[in-house]
Amino acid sequence: MKMSVQFILGRAGSGKTHACVAAVQARLRQDPVGGPRLILLVPEQASLQMERAILGGGVGAAHRAEVLSFRRLAHRVMDEAGVAPREPLSESARVMVLRRLMSRFQPELRYYRRLDRAPGFARQLGDTVSELIEEAVTPDELSAAAAAAHEGLAAKLHDLSLIYRAYVEYLGQRRVDPSQVLELARSALPRCPWLHGAELWVDGFASLSGQEEATLVALAPLCRSVSISLLLDPAVLDGSAADAAADVWREIFDQTVHTCRRLDERLRRAGCHVEAPLRLAAPPEALARRSPALTALERKLFTGEAAVPSPKEAADDVEIAACGSRRTEVEYAVSRIVAWVHGRNFRYRDVALIVRDLQPYHDLISAALNARDIPYFLDRRRPVAHHPLIAWLNGVTALAVSPYALDVVRALLKTGLTTLQTGEADELENVLIEHGIAGRRAWHAAEWSFVGADALFEPEDDPSTFQARRIESMERTRAAFRGIFDPWIDFARAHGAAEGGADGHTGPQWAAALRELMERAEVESTLEAWAERAEAEGRLDDAEQHRQIWRDASKFLDDLETTFDDVKVSAGELADMIDAGLSRLTLGLAPPMLDQVLVGSIDRSRHPTIKAAVVLGFNDGWFPQRIREGAILHDDDRTALIERGLPVRPPRRRRVFEERLLAYIAVTRPTRKLVITYATQDETGRELRPSAYLGAIQEALPGVVERAVGHPGAGRQSWDVLTERDLAARLALEFRNRPAIEYDNDADRRGQWNGLYQALRSRPASDHTRQAMAGLGDYRNASLSEASAEGCYPEPLSLSVSRLETFASCPFKQFARYVLDLRPRREARLEAVDVGRIHHAILEDFVREVAGQSKPLGDLSEDEIEAGVERSWQRVCARLRTELEASHARDAYLIRRASRRIGDAVQAQRVIARGGRLRPFRTEQSFGFDDADSLPAVELVTPKGRRILLRGYMDRVDLAELADEALGVVIDYKEGRNKRLDLSMAYQGVSLQLLGYLVALAQVGRTPAGRPIRPIGALLVGLSPHYESVDHPDDAPEFAIPYGLDKPRGLIHAGHLDVFDHQLPAGQRSQYYQFGLKKDGTLGWVDNSDSATPEAFAALLRRTERIMADLADRMIDGQIAVNPYRAGGHSPCTWCLYGSVCRYEPGMAPTRKLTPLKRTEILERATGE
Repeated sequence: MKMSVQFILGRAGSGKTHACVAAVQARLRQDPVGGPRLILLVPEQASLQMERAILGGGVGAAHRAEVLSFRRLAHRVMDEAGVAPREPLSESARVMVLRRLMSRFQPELRYYRRLDRAPGFARQLGDTVSELIEEAVTPDELSAAAAAAHEGLAAKLHDLSLIYRAYVEYLGQRRVDPSQVLELARSALPRCPWLHGAELWVDGFASLSGQEEATLVALAPLCRSVSISLLLDPAVLDGSAADAAADVWREIFDQTVHTCRRLDERLRRAGCHVEAPLRLAAPPEALARRSPALTALERKLFTGEAAVPSPKEAADDVEIAACGSRRTEVEYAVSRIVAWVHGRNFRYRDVALIVRDLQPYHDLISAALNARDIPYFLDRRRPVAHHPLIAWLNGVTALAVSPYALDVVRALLKTGLTTLQTGEADELENVLIEHGIAGRRAWHAAEWSFVGADALFEPEDDPSTFQARRIESMERTRAAFRGIFDPWIDFARAHGAAEGGADGHTGPQWAAALRELMERAEVESTLEAWAERAEAEGRLDDAEQHRQIWRDASKFLDDLETTFDDVKVSAGELADMIDAGLSRLTLGLAPPMLDQVLVGSIDRSRHPTIKAAVVLGFNDGWFPQRIREGAILHDDDRTALIERGLPVRPPRRRRVFEERLLAYIAVTRPTRKLVITYATQDETGRELRPSAYLGAIQEALPGVVERAVGHPGAGRQSWDVLTERDLAARLALEFRNRPAIEYDNDADRRGQWNGLYQALRSRPASDHTRQAMAGLGDYRNASLSEASAEGCYPEPLSLSVSRLETFASCPFKQFARYVLDLRPRREARLEAVDVGRIHHAILEDFVREVAGQSKPLGDLSEDEIEAGVERSWQRVCARLRTELEASHARDAYLIRRASRRIGDAVQAQRVIARGGRLRPFRTEQSFGFDDADSLPAVELVTPKGRRILLRGYMDRVDLAELADEALGVVIDYKEGRNKRLDLSMAYQGVSLQLLGYLVALAQVGRTPAGRPIRPIGALLVGLSPHYESVDHPDDAPEFAIPYGLDKPRGLIHAGHLDVFDHQLPAGQRSQYYQFGLKKDGTLGWVDNSDSATPEAFAALLRRTERIMADLADRMIDGQIAVNPYRAGGHSPCTWCLYGSVCRYEPGMAPTRKLTPLKRTEILERATGE
């Protein structure tokens, strides 16, 4: 039988695939049944597309034609030849075997002896072994290379060959690695008569692995003819290209040229007759269907030469869009699809979205296309590491290693595979977090105690009825959870398995225990219920995913049994194997057969003939993609192996040429329209650069215009309005954010949106549209109904100064926090807020002790203060709300550090107290509460005649009792450094707490003897040390206040400066406070001073009182607007807990801007009011 091999060579669009398909169709028309087999060999993901192409050419029957991938061909050959089936090894099983082999050969390893337990190493080793098998490199060849290599590489190759050889021996005659199937199929080719005399076409491969090349070489002598198409310029292959661009095209087609030459050499060595290649150029009819601009781009890309199309042709058919974000990229791409389908009569299947890497785009693309009901196929293997069953398997093995660790239990509860109802699981998680319950001892305690959240300051009360019900409910839930997992933990920890001892469990024992655990947790039935629900809702892919994951998990247990049938494994090793084996599990879906947009990465997707494409993510680092060096075989290692004739994959410097080829393929896929987009910022706001390839496109097509595409809402554009849903959402944004008509500088744009609004109103509205239209009111004036407001704010309203301050910062925040009572979940771990409360508690206890003694604070010695702080620390620790918090080493350290820091703060206050006449009077001085030591509530009458009762706690009140009056100062402790009263914010009504306490002290303050207290100051005392940079410790400045603390800052009555610092001479600044006197005795440095004249001091208190009364009126009126302020760079939104509720967007929505005022201006304004 005379056979021949011919290469079909051509550039993009030259008709290589068409030539292969047309040849198959021609033979089918001659005889669809009789004659030799017709085999079209293509990549796996292209098989269905090629079958459809063959049947689309008027072919009535195709009985003797087959479209196969290499994998399907191998299985077909082994089935036909009667090869005894072998047990296929999954990726997870491969990892398990390699871990076992590394443990066995650990003493013999030279290079990897210390890395055998490194996280992820077994998985990386599995990838390397798979590559060696795919490239047909044998263990003997690797050993020979090791013998000739330098010392470092020799040790590495020794270890690889040792493990590789052992792995191949383990496979033996019973098992097969997925990368071995072509090798097995080659040995069976002579026993496959259906291949003898067949005609074979190979299309769609840019490169071939060693196994694939060897299979073609073995297959070719059996066939009548073999045609192999490759993407390359024939002139580059034969060297006839001699123009200036020849070197460029050699680089672009480097990969396919190497493939062609290597395959040609191997075929000739095998005795095959290789004919002269078929050199294809784009036929005239194809050029007529192709845009002149895209035709020119294909010829001139990367050459540095300009193409001939007119600028208008280039601008009409090729577009570059610089988008503000990846989300904007995707939205713009979808808008182009809608325009092409609705405006140019394209079908969805005529359009493709092309990316270099789908990972950062697939969620955005899916959401955007689903929102517009655009059918699409996302060509990628779906990662399933996030699936609940995978998380559950990881969780139960972690539970075996660390029984009832908090993070492990939380992860298990979130899987939904514990038989608990969702509400029960959520409540259990809240309790675990709130009380820090973790560990086997805590879970096996006689009962769980529930401690009130405020036990740090108050004695624990008896559980309420609600708490009793909660305890009962938790006990039932705990018993159910333990009933599932206790037997598993007991089994896992038996014989030292959890600790990694030699007496662990074998694979069959672990598999049986896991199956029993799955049965107790009802895993299979739960997954099937999820699958049935997904089917009922039309989510067929999700339904199949649930079922496939269960099959894969069952297969993993089977692999565990066979791999470690006589080897004992610890729980930690099992956890590592499950993580390594299942974390990269993916599911593949069938390519589309309907009218759908194809979405895929350029290195995976096999694009059919398409008319339009959007290439997204044309950014530096993505096009070209940053190529990471191999974790085991580095670039130098690969170079050395290739020089010795081992066909491993090329190093990174060669793979750069592959990136150029992929860019060339991406921009030459469409025939009519091409849009290239890139993002200027990522999700964090970090600047992104365009691809270096973008300049090559602009050089080839000088007429292409690059346009900037920002967020459409910011520019009031409408290009993203594609559906009624989009229009409703954008109208809501427009009407909420548009300026008043007298300030609107874009009357045309305003009229356009008004017209769209009228058009939408004239149509029958959907539920979504009605909901969006209902929200078009000005949310800055949102308010409760009169009846609701009366129910929320009964008179007389009792509230705190802090609540009024919260209302001033944002009315909605006050509503969410105090009316809706939305609170973050309590956590037992000591965080910053808890440490601050401990600081306060220690200080208050210490000052309370000092106030009860006859010896003033300033007269105490350092030793007395140190001993007093220690006693206070002990008392506070005794009142901590749970022993579990202090059981953590980190928390114990934080509590001890708090006592040291407070000791320094008290020592500094002792120094300050010596300089003045103030003495601590009360700590945690309450007003408006029912306790015996509380002062009466502060009563205010609002402008609308409402009666308001203010209540609160002052951290500390200091007194100076003079002969004729008692002078008081409010002290407020603050964490952090450089804490001071922002008088501008206080004057504008958003910083009320400190001055509000002054108002309270002035109205209701009394000494034990009943004397009224006249306020003369309010100060913030920072509790964090102050640091200054110096070149050398000897250069450290002398601080008037030792221990590195800042001066107390706030507002001070200028008529009583001697009460604060009775040693201050004229012409100097106080060492302890922020004020000073000029030489004539008047106030100095006013703009940088905390002092205020008696008139200004009184005026500020009156203004604060008026502001609080006005805020109370607005609150009682029901105002709940999302209306935060902004003062310079500060906004209450920065640390607000309710952003997910109000959904206020600082960059998009209007804000209430506060103008900073100088101190002198504030005092003058206040005095003049």
